[in-house]
Amino acid sequence: MKKHGRYSTIQHEGLQEKLGQLEALEQDVMDLTPEVQLLRVLVIDYVERYQEFSEALIAWHADGAGKTSKPRKVMDITDAGNLIEKISRTVQRIHQIHSSGSITLDTFKRVVESMGMVVASHVQEKRTLDAIETEWSSLALEAKDPGLNPPPIAELEA
Repeated sequence: MKKHGRYSTIQHEGLQEKLGQLEALEQDVMDLTPEVQLLRVLVIDYVERYQEFSEALIAWHADGAGKTSKPRKVMDITDAGNLIEKISRTVQRIHQIHSSGSITLDTFKRVVESMGMVVASHVQEKRTLDAIETEWSSLALEAKDPGLNPPPIAELEA
């Protein structure tokens, strides 16, 4: 187990061991498929235990002699619904991750460079090339501020 990172200060040996196991297995932290599978198994387990609980509760109520022990915990079937809702939200996250259409920064840089080369090969006027370069260098590429709204063409022609 690495001794640096987000959870490196955890002292609990059992948790450190589990983190080490996860680190060894983890290939893609964005892949939430195992979490969906685990949640689905938990729903199945819960429903099966709920059935056993219901049968034990009915037997306890039916036993007039008091020989059957009362179930220790009252289970609520709506908890299974909560697990199903968590599955739904996780599947939605998976869909968002796969459909985001994101590209790497290196790919973006290569495309922009290629676009610049295409423009330079078709535009011969230095003043126009300089104006394009100046405007491209002023574009903001932050997530919150798209900044990709070029000024009106009339301003470029002035």
